[in-house]
Amino acid sequence: MSAYIAGDIVGRFIGSYILVWVVMWGVSRLKWRHAFKLTHRWYGWLSIFIIFFLGLAGAGIGVVA
Repeated sequence: MSAYIAGDIVGRFIGSYILVWVVMWGVSRLKWRHAFKLTHRWYGWLSIFIIFFLGLAGAGIGVVA
């Protein structure tokens, strides 16, 4: 695995986490500590992984051409 692909995967995961955290921040009425608690629940992790894998599928990473 090249550094480019590893960086892309790590960056997508961090981006997915931030996206879910921002949504949870809005749901928790702009309370950032409560947003972290909501993000670390099972539905927060599930949504992070769904967004992450949809991003990978859209980029074509992991597809042998």
